Amino acid sequence: MSKKHSATNTVYRIASKRFHREIKQYLFTIETGEIQFERTADELAGNQDILANLPFHDVYDVGYTHGSEAILKEQKALLAAKKKIY
Repeated sequence: MSKKHSATNTVYRIASKRFHREIKQYLFTIETGEIQFERTADELAGNQDILANLPFHDVYDVGYTHGSEAILKEQKALLAAKKKIY
């Protein structure tokens, strides 16, 4: 059973977002009370509990980042495939 998103009952929030050069992905620092933890956009996109408890603008940021990274990954794979053919 999926939870509906509520603008007033947000448990989590994005405290920061930074680019990690080694893994070539953005890392989000998520805050809940006094606890902080880091997750990639891909990890957050797959976690419905966190998404359902983030403010709308943070969900948008995660989705936009996740989509952008997926497009870049696909473009890289297509270029690699083209280089193999030629």
